[in-house]
Amino acid sequence: MGTEVVQIQWSEHRPPTKGVSHYDHIVAATPFGCLKIIWKSWKPYSSYYLDEHPFGDLELSENCLDELKRNIQKEFEKRVLDCLIVKTDK
Repeated sequence: MGTEVVQIQWSEHRPPTKGVSHYDHIVAATPFGCLKIIWKSWKPYSSYYLDEHPFGDLELSENCLDELKRNIQKEFEKRVLDCLIVKTDK
């Protein structure tokens, strides 16, 4: 019996919005809390940052949005699996 962790469901692109984010961003809700990735779309070479998250002092950034999403998914899966106790029947 294998264990599979759900994929994080990211929002569509959201532009800078007063009171929400000064930068372009996407968000996702997880059982641990909200995640937010931000970037400065007006710059010629965007860098993407995990801006808001419930994972303590974790800092993640990438030059590729999809790569950052993959790294966040791995971190999310690690934390979910750390919460499980695997029991085997004898």
